[in-house]
Amino acid sequence: KGKSPHLRISLDDFGSLVWNLCDGQRAVGAIAAALAEQFGDKVAPASERTSYFILQLQKQGFIGLRRPDGQPA
Repeated sequence: KGKSPHLRISLDDFGSLVWNLCDGQRAVGAIAAALAEQFGDKVAPASERTSYFILQLQKQGFIGLRRPDGQPA
């Protein structure tokens, strides 16, 4: 049998929100702000946690990042 092109990963509430907001349009800062708004102190420091999680997603090949000018990061 061939391998399925789909992968299932369990994420906590924070990771799920970040994943759902990774739409190719939002900047990392905007995603961090949404996380802070949704979860408050539970996710502090939101900016650092969001950046770390997004970099892990990139390293694992789940997402690509680009700079504000549209060039790959």
